[in-house]
Amino acid sequence: AQAREFSAILRRADMALTDLRVKTLQGADTDFFDASPATQLKIVRKILDGAKTTHSETADQVRKLLTPEQLVRLEKHLVRTIGARAIEFAPIADRLKVTDQQQAAFATLVEDFDEQTAALRVVYEQKYFDYQEFDRALAKLEAATRALLTPDQAKALVDIAK
Repeated sequence: AQAREFSAILRRADMALTDLRVKTLQGADTDFFDASPATQLKIVRKILDGAKTTHSETADQVRKLLTPEQLVRLEKHLVRTIGARAIEFAPIADRLKVTDQQQAAFATLVEDFDEQTAALRVVYEQKYFDYQEFDRALAKLEAATRALLTPDQAKALVDIAK
């Protein structure tokens, strides 16, 4: 039963995000790849800003569905998968006692990342995706995010992943 509910939650989120992307791209004045970098960034920003609500609602629904033990495993997997960027998720940020100032600095880092990777974030076909460029930008974001953490927070992040 839990697996069916989980699948339904993810299916609804996927449909909402796909709809958002399609409507945003179709509503643009020009084809994404023909657009200037500034226009591409505006399109990506609109998609990412619009996706925040869906991501937040989906995360809340998933957390309510999981047992406390499953939540611990999910957080562990999240930290192992995306590293310090896991501070974006409230339960992890709360456990690490991330300050408002750190959250604001992280938000700025993410905006910079979005700007650097705008053209990579909305691709029509997999063959256009430049994994090396994206991985370099992602590594830079990870390093900058880790630099925001205090030594105690960095240790707590490692402990979550154990």
